[in-house]
Amino acid sequence: MLFKQLALAAAATAFAIVPEISEPDENIFKALPVEPETFQLPAEAFGQSLDVPCRQCRGRDTHLKLDFAVEDGSRLMVNGFELYPHADPWRGDLTADVVRASGSATERTLGYSLSVLPRAKDEEQQLELVDVKLRVIEVGHRFVDDIPVVKVGLIKAVTGDIVISDMQLMAAPEMPCTTMWCRAKQAVKGFGGCHRKGPHGPEEANHPPPPPHHKPHHHGRPHHHEPEDWNTQRDWRRLVRNVASHIVLPVLMGITAGVGVAFLAMFLCSVVYRISMFVRGGAQRRSWCPHHRRNSTQFPSAEEEKRGLLEDEEAQDSTPAPAYQAEPADK
Repeated sequence: MLFKQLALAAAATAFAIVPEISEPDENIFKALPVEPETFQLPAEAFGQSLDVPCRQCRGRDTHLKLDFAVEDGSRLMVNGFELYPHADPWRGDLTADVVRASGSATERTLGYSLSVLPRAKDEEQQLELVDVKLRVIEVGHRFVDDIPVVKVGLIKAVTGDIVISDMQLMAAPEMPCTTMWCRAKQAVKGFGGCHRKGPHGPEEANHPPPPPHHKPHHHGRPHHHEPEDWNTQRDWRRLVRNVASHIVLPVLMGITAGVGVAFLAMFLCSVVYRISMFVRGGAQRRSWCPHHRRNSTQFPSAEEEKRGLLEDEEAQDSTPAPAYQAEPADK
């Protein structure tokens, strides 16, 4: 009897009777104010805020505040500027707040480079992964080269809708060192590397950048800007470097080139003069070089000098002595 009861209980639990939903109830369910995408996806998929460090910006612990957001379901915006799918710089400029350690913010125009690369594609689900890389190369008409690259991963549907999958900071690529100033700077860094303080252990050396803020926010833009400080050691080094590379080095190169051309001209003139004298058999001809012609007119040869002395002596011997006439004495 016990086995029959267990079999009947298992058979009863194996069937589930789903009640039918009437048409009015179905319409009520469809009218609920619940967005499917917001109900299934987190808020980070539609907007994130990121603080990008800027070591070459004026001030200490300065960073750029970038607010990424998905608008209209298909456009990726950063601080109100469209990055994807159509980045049009003619419609507006990319701006960001430069925030210092004290909390003061200044709005600056950014120069940037943008690249869009497809990462992968799922044919079954009709989804595509797209990487958008944004690199800031100019902050307020001032070129910078050490700001990390912001990589935004997007998930794109076949309808064109996008969501943010991930966001991370990448180290800025190093530019090749080809100029004379760059090589000299690298040599100076090699000698002064022992005086710099490195990371205190492997944990700090491989420390990842700080994670981005996952809560999107909207803030007003400041109306008053604080004066920027100039008396920093980094700015003075940059000033000295610019003066040396744009003024001192060109002047030294011009002087060196001028002196080199003068020595080369003198050498060629001397060679041509010696060859011409050798070909003509040592005859006294007019020199092609100005300094040789000037020396020949100012300094006569030894034979000409002897001939002139002999002619002067003969002229003195042939000249008769004046006659002596005695004056009569007065009476």
